[in-house]
Amino acid sequence: MYNCRESLSNFLIEESRSKTMEFNKIESYPVTVIELNGNLEFENFKTARDFLMNEIDEHKAIIVLNIKKLEIIDSSGVGLLFQCLQRAKTYPGCELAFCNASQFTLNIIRNSGMQKYFKLFKSVEEAVAHYQSPPPESPPP
Repeated sequence: MYNCRESLSNFLIEESRSKTMEFNKIESYPVTVIELNGNLEFENFKTARDFLMNEIDEHKAIIVLNIKKLEIIDSSGVGLLFQCLQRAKTYPGCELAFCNASQFTLNIIRNSGMQKYFKLFKSVEEAVAHYQSPPPESPPP
């Protein structure tokens, strides 16, 4: 059983065995940054999926997941990130990227073979700058 408490931009998911997952959302046009704190694993998969899919469906734009404070991620968590990536691709102009991956999280992503699908940035600043900068101009014909 999950208990959810919601504030303006802070969502906390608590599992009855004290496993937690917290989402902090920061809007910085045209990018929405969502910080994942805690454990992304089977025990909180459904609630995490519902929250992340809702954010993708609602914004249909660029979403960067800051996974710096992601403590645990299991195969269901990696699968969820891939599902989110697939959902984002269904909307024109919508992208999903990741930043601040710890070595542990990078190893999990690499071992799952998913690194070729995920766009990874070293920091939130790098990710936001990438999406806020104008596209390079093509040379005149």
